Amino acid sequence: KHSLTLMALYTSVKAYIPSSIDSLDYIANPQAAAAAWLENQGFEDYDKFLAGLAHQVDIRRNMSLKTAMFSVFKNNYELRPFNVLKEESAKFGLRSYLSFHPVLGKVKANLLAGAELITENYVWSTYENVDREPGPLLSDNREVRQYANLFFQSAFYLTDKITLSAGINLNKTTYDYQDRYLLNGDQTGDHGFDPVVSPRIAVSYAQAPGLFLYANASHGFSPPGLEETLTPEGAVNPDIRPESGWNFEVGLRGKVYRGKLFYDASIYSMQIKDLLVFRRIDEDQYVGLNAGETNHNGIEVLLKYLFVQTEGLTAMAFANGSFTEYRFEEFIDGDADYSGNRLPGAPENEVNAGVNMHSG
Repeated sequence: KHSLTLMALYTSVKAYIPSSIDSLDYIANPQAAAAAWLENQGFEDYDKFLAGLAHQVDIRRNMSLKTAMFSVFKNNYELRPFNVLKEESAKFGLRSYLSFHPVLGKVKANLLAGAELITENYVWSTYENVDREPGPLLSDNREVRQYANLFFQSAFYLTDKITLSAGINLNKTTYDYQDRYLLNGDQTGDHGFDPVVSPRIAVSYAQAPGLFLYANASHGFSPPGLEETLTPEGAVNPDIRPESGWNFEVGLRGKVYRGKLFYDASIYSMQIKDLLVFRRIDEDQYVGLNAGETNHNGIEVLLKYLFVQTEGLTAMAFANGSFTEYRFEEFIDGDADYSGNRLPGAPENEVNAGVNMHSG
């Protein structure tokens, strides 16, 4: 009735940083590095250790309880043209949920309810770059981040063809910031966000072995990260808010031509409120802000065709594409009005194709 799972992962990385180059340099030499980073030979050097322990107990034939504890430790050293960064992070988490599989008359159901708590202690300091070595201290900071989630999800198999699922999540996020370098003033402060409720509902219909239809509506959110919650001077950013939005999606998938051709196509529309973006104010300084409302509309298509299947060889061709229309619905930043503009960094159309072969 009991099972125990242990996972441990250690990662050590040293990677040089080319940073950004302009469009002309990218076309002429895409492997070039920004001049300041190339001259300084900037790099990132970190060690990361992740460990997790999970326990599951079968309380009864159709009920089980699973609890997991996990931790992540990371030390990072980053040499940059403008300063040297040292970081230490320790994250601990606990997640537990109860799953129940009852039969309600003729309807089978899967029910799940649980909670998750995560706390992270993050410490970072910056130093002057003196001949590629740490010089005088520039900043010394500590932030404790805490996340709490309560969640419930369910699936009801109404018939052999129709499945209805629904769920809800309640999140509470708080950041406690401590300024430990006081020569430029004490910027210490807390940053708590209002609780966020995120529901989801979905339905699927299996018309035939070769045709499966689905639709869903869901709410999601993303709290600001460290860079967004602080100003470049290290003060708490009082105006930043979590981004949140609704996503609506319908699609179909299945297999045809004696199961050799698999297809999956969907169309979606996502409306995001308070999208988190960065404004660059100096070479190494950014400030986070909320970009009003945005619309993310798109179509995604995936095709796979198994054209060779023998005892010693299988070959499958695939193609997937996304066709998007991402725009700012309303974004006014000072005197600039970006409403109606496309979102930067998101390709309008993207297609990938290839062939997978396996022998033996």
